[in-house]
Amino acid sequence: MTKRERTELHGYATWTAVAGRALLFILALVAVGVVCKRVQQWLQLPGPLWLLPTIAAGLFLYVRSRRWTGGHELRRQIRLDLEANAAVVHHVQVQDAILFEEREDEGPIVFLLTDTNETLVFTGQELSRDVARGFPWREFEIRESAHSRRFLGLKRLGEPFRPFTGKPPLSPDQFKQLGLSSVGRWQRLQVPFDDLRQIA
Repeated sequence: MTKRERTELHGYATWTAVAGRALLFILALVAVGVVCKRVQQWLQLPGPLWLLPTIAAGLFLYVRSRRWTGGHELRRQIRLDLEANAAVVHHVQVQDAILFEEREDEGPIVFLLTDTNETLVFTGQELSRDVARGFPWREFEIRESAHSRRFLGLKRLGEPFRPFTGKPPLSPDQFKQLGLSSVGRWQRLQVPFDDLRQIA
């Protein structure tokens, strides 16, 4: 892995990052508790009833935060990545490309047909920067960490793929039908590329 990639991964697993997230969790819980207590006082209800919604909010935030941050297991995998100091590299050669414009601020969506006839999709706000640099390219690498599979970036190896099809943004229904809700930065899709060409 490069120094930049190691630094990026290290930021996920350091104890300072964990402590920072814990502090934010406590501050959010205190804010919820203060609001709930004031509402209880305004309603003139007896007893420490304000604790119930505060505890419920704490449980909700705890469960959601594990989904957002990956929890202990992700940090363990990232530490393994840092020990291994190796990236997984996927080499891609492009036959065809379709770019759907950005909807609101969600970033563009790029579908690629590879030389092995696989369909790949790339999404996310960060993709706007790569598109501005000429992505998709005729040949490039996708870099990921070995254990946690954290996306480390795209490395250009060839010229920009021109011309490619440009289309208006996907509708929410089309986005859902293509199964893009669970896609991180990139993914292989079990969707024939010809079907994507038919989308208006």
